[in-house]
Amino acid sequence: MIRLEDLKPGMRIKGLVSSEVVTILAVESIGDMAIVDFRWADSSDNATLGRDDERSLEIVDDGWQFDADGKAFRLGSVDILALASA
Repeated sequence: MIRLEDLKPGMRIKGLVSSEVVTILAVESIGDMAIVDFRWADSSDNATLGRDDERSLEIVDDGWQFDADGKAFRLGSVDILALASA
């Protein structure tokens, strides 16, 4: 279960459109409700969610995270290029 306040753009959640995984594009909170724009399959849509909908939502963690240090990546890339040209 996820709270409406915790929905953020870029999150992948399940339970908004049956068992499909959707990607949140935008969230606008209005009191105890939220208007959520999302993308799934080859289309985008929006939905108005209330507190009752929180029980059916779950975050999908597909194991990929892009939160590493970019400077370290560039340093490694430079080293690989130097080795390739040696």
